[in-house]
Amino acid sequence: MKLVVEPELAQVFDYIDWVADNSSQMDPPDPVGAPEVTAVLRELYDLLLFGKITPEQAAVEFRERANAILGGK
Repeated sequence: MKLVVEPELAQVFDYIDWVADNSSQMDPPDPVGAPEVTAVLRELYDLLLFGKITPEQAAVEFRERANAILGGK
């Protein structure tokens, strides 16, 4: 027995089949704290661009602050 559906509904089913065949898995979610780490990176990047800190200072401060955020310290 074959199921008969309206043409519009058949289009929906065809589209869902197409999406299933032409998509990939989503990326995993960002780790907890990622937005805060990104904000620190942007802040230090701006300070670096305006010559307020050296690249070495920015690297040290970024690592310390990122570790504190991600490690919950």
